[in-house]
Amino acid sequence: MLLPLILNIFAGVSIVCVNKFLVFGAAQFPFVTCLTLIHFVVITCGCLVFCSVGFFKHKQLSIIKVLPMCLVFGGAIVSSNLCLLKNTLMVYQCAKIFTTPTVLLLQMGKGYRTSTLTKLSLVPVCFGAFLSVFGEVNLTLGGGVVMILSIAFNSTYNLWLSTKQKEWAATPMQVLTYQAPISAILLFFMIPFFDDVPKLLDYKPDLFMFGSLAVSCTLAFFCNFSLFFMASVTSPLTVNVMVYIKTILVLIIDLAIRPSINLQLMIGAVITFSGLAMYSYAQYKDAVEAKRPIGPVHSDEDII
Repeated sequence: MLLPLILNIFAGVSIVCVNKFLVFGAAQFPFVTCLTLIHFVVITCGCLVFCSVGFFKHKQLSIIKVLPMCLVFGGAIVSSNLCLLKNTLMVYQCAKIFTTPTVLLLQMGKGYRTSTLTKLSLVPVCFGAFLSVFGEVNLTLGGGVVMILSIAFNSTYNLWLSTKQKEWAATPMQVLTYQAPISAILLFFMIPFFDDVPKLLDYKPDLFMFGSLAVSCTLAFFCNFSLFFMASVTSPLTVNVMVYIKTILVLIIDLAIRPSINLQLMIGAVITFSGLAMYSYAQYKDAVEAKRPIGPVHSDEDII
């Protein structure tokens, strides 16, 4: 149990840094739609291999029913990668953090009941993330727009994932086996609209670029594999806490590599950390008292 946990934390933190500093930075490969398509192809191959060796059983699903979810899934990952490309690690992670209260608000609008403590815990989470985002001197209008799109797509995907899996009686890996290839096909036709095609065609690949992409794709697969494995054998609380540990580690890395630390960013980060700890405790308390699943669980967190 400890090995998948360590693997997911390592892969989840590493892929963000690899994409930001190696793929988008050193390799100068800013084609996020193309990168996401490559990730989906690798994830598809990985799912087929693990299914063939009996790690999980294939389940027949209706492509027509899965298609809308694949559209949102592709939008969620592309917008997340765009957010990472256009913004700092701080803003990128704050977009991830804002997904939690957004999903809860959407669920509450549909009659989902949650405790007062859980609602209160969202106050420091949102306030801290708000301080961090608006204390970011490098935030641009374009970066802000893709951040909002990332929150919207990821929140919608999370809400659909929890309901559709139950409706289809399918495991995350069974759903992902359909999502990844269908989303890859859809993204192929989206490349002309979101990537600079002339620049992409003129791009001169080298060994470093291929190495960066190989590392990124490998980390993307193991992020998904370890997360879905953890989700199937442990409690949702463990998965949520694991996600927040990765969030905190990435934020710490972002603060550590900055030449100077903005006081507002530091205060916002501390408040956010406190809110995440409070939220995790509130979810644990809710589960113990109500004996129901803890949610929402962001199973798409690492599909980058």
